[in-house]
Amino acid sequence: MNFPKPLDKVTLFLVVALLYMIGLHAEDADESSADSTIKGMANCDLSEYELPPRSDDEDLNQIAKAVTQFLQSVPTDEMSTTSYCVGDTEMYSWTNVPGRRPGGIRLGNLGEVSQKRAWMALQSLLSQDGFAKVELLATDIELASGAGTVSDYTVAVFGNPMIDSAWGFQFDGHHIALNFLVHGNDLILAPMFLGSQPLTINGKTPLQTEIQLGRQLFDALTSEEKEIATVQGLVRRDVVAGSGSGHIDQNRALDLSIFENVGLPLGDLSETQLELSKQLVGEYLFYLSQPFADRVWSWVEANLANGLFTYSQLEDRVYYRIYVPDTLLIEYDDVASDHIHTVTRLLDKQGRNDYGPFASNPSSKAALVLSDHYRSSPHHNPQAAK
Repeated sequence: MNFPKPLDKVTLFLVVALLYMIGLHAEDADESSADSTIKGMANCDLSEYELPPRSDDEDLNQIAKAVTQFLQSVPTDEMSTTSYCVGDTEMYSWTNVPGRRPGGIRLGNLGEVSQKRAWMALQSLLSQDGFAKVELLATDIELASGAGTVSDYTVAVFGNPMIDSAWGFQFDGHHIALNFLVHGNDLILAPMFLGSQPLTINGKTPLQTEIQLGRQLFDALTSEEKEIATVQGLVRRDVVAGSGSGHIDQNRALDLSIFENVGLPLGDLSETQLELSKQLVGEYLFYLSQPFADRVWSWVEANLANGLFTYSQLEDRVYYRIYVPDTLLIEYDDVASDHIHTVTRLLDKQGRNDYGPFASNPSSKAALVLSDHYRSSPHHNPQAAK
């Protein structure tokens, strides 16, 4: 058998140099696929907002690249329903009802590459467990519900992830509404709506922990504590703080005083009971990717003792709520047999609230969000009453 002659040193050097240059070119091409040039992207002026410097956090930069690569794969003629400015009405345009959303690009209207990149962007924003749950809800569970298919879910991007210090990503459809916001070094997920009908498909129940932990916490209470926690009549057709009817989040300015002093104070729980409440809250917060979920959790945990646990039951159906003033609202409701709704909202007056300070034009009275509510409501801001 004839073997090729070994390369001489000069030829070997040239080959290695050529491979090195090819490698550099490939790296440059990969970087250019996530640069800030996106044809058809919304032209945004954020000068009216007081924004922090853009983060140099490497985790955020990797997420920004994934979202940008999705944007760059979207056809230019579809960008008008994909790209929006931070603060546009579409930022709080989501609904639990299938087929009601006017904005956002349907996954079914995108090609295979764009769909793949949309899922990759979402995966970068969610924890591993969170992504697995959402994927199952959007695919097998949604198909089994008869309400639609995964093609009906929409994606929207707000701002320019590679340039802006504040930008957002939204994944929305039947039983799923994920509203992500980057603001400086922070990434939050709020509001988050998740539901399921049916609860189980092929032996898998994506929201099993959410179903169980609320019941376990109630069962761990004493008879007296159960009586304090229980409020009759809360098991109904929806959670209180969902998006409401239509495609605009009508409860973004919900009067949260209806939750105050209703239920069992978490500060009165035993160590074992409090640990269960932490597991329950953590199940909702840790849909978000690390390390950002840890940051939100640290803030929530520090305030958790100020919260309230509220519970209601109608036959086998259950409603429960964790409300921590100025911090967090979680609701769970068995809206029907084999059908649940949940919602998670952040309520921080300093910016960790639904949509942050960017969901509305400050000059627009119609675009009221929870942060505006805090500033204008007398029971939150005594100065507003003067």
